[in-house]
Formats: sequence, C-alpha cells, structure tokens
Amino acid sequence: MLAILVCGLAGCAGVGSLPSLEEAVGQDASADTDGAEGAGSDVLGTGPQAPPVVGAELRLWLESGEYSGWVAESATHQSTGPHFGFVRTFVNNVLLQSLRVGGPEHPEGAAAVKELYGSTEGDVVGYSVMVKIQSESAGGDGWYWYELYDGSTFADSAGNSTCTGCHASGADFFRSPIPFQ
Repeated sequence: MLAILVCGLAGCAGVGSLPSLEEAVGQDASADTDGAEGAGSDVLGTGPQAPPVVGAELRLWLESGEYSGWVAESATHQSTGPHFGFVRTFVNNVLLQSLRVGGPEHPEGAAAVKELYGSTEGDVVGYSVMVKIQSESAGGDGWYWYELYDGSTFADSAGNSTCTGCHASGADFFRSPIPFQ
C-alpha cells in the first residue's frame, strides 16, 4: 500500500486533524485496515489503502489526493535525507500497524507517501513513494519505489538502487522517525 502526500496540490481540508502516528500507533492493531466504517476506522487512516505500482497510474492517484486520509506527520518539516527540502510523510494502515508491532519486516501492501515541497512549505512539487510488493524485502527488491519532483521522475521500479542505498538503514527500508515529527 502507498501513502501519498498530495493535499497541497488537491487543497485537502482537515488533514491536520488526522491522528499523528504516535497517537495511532498506540491504538488497537486489530482495528479495520480497509478504511471502511467500523471498529478502528477513526484511529487508522481512511480512503484507498492500495496505491497503483505503475508510474503513470500512480502519478494520477497521487495528484487526486487518494492518500490524503492516511495517518500523516503533523506538519511539513525539513527533510533529513535527499528529498528536496520540506516534506511530509503519510503511511497506510498496513505500514502503520506493522510499525506498531515492530516486526523485522513489514508485510506486503505496506506503503508510504512523502510529499515533497522543495525549498518552501508552499505547494507540493513532487512525491516519494514506497510500496511493499512481496513478503520478503530481498535487499530492497521487494519494494516498489517512485519519486517525482518538479516534473522529473527519479525512480519508478522495484529495487531502485537510488532509493535502497539510503533506505537500507531503516526499519525494513522505512526511515521516517517514529514517532512522527
């Protein structure tokens, strides 16, 4: 699954009212993970939980803001990695629950989206996305990586070495600090 940071482009309202990862990770891991109404849907992210893993389809999915109901960092902040300045990360319910449990590998379907803002905290100018596409991480080959910034695509494949080189130091390739900033 993929978390996408698109609200800046889509003008999404109310994203700031989503629970922080720190708040959500402390919740019941047996709650719904499909975003439907029911037990736990108010604590977990809402909306579609499985982003496409084909560049052109994913770009449209991101630009439409499909991920905007996922649990997200409370605000934009300066990236600690090579992600073009200010960023904000979203995670889907599969990744959220895996982070809560703290296992050695995230399950297939775990996803994160990082909105990229560039040198200001204004409009979203790109996205970095990771989606677990198989149960084994296989040195990063088990993840689909996508990065689009200012109209240029820097990653659009499984096991992209530009991404896996840095992300190898993360918890099964996920590097955002937990709890979220």
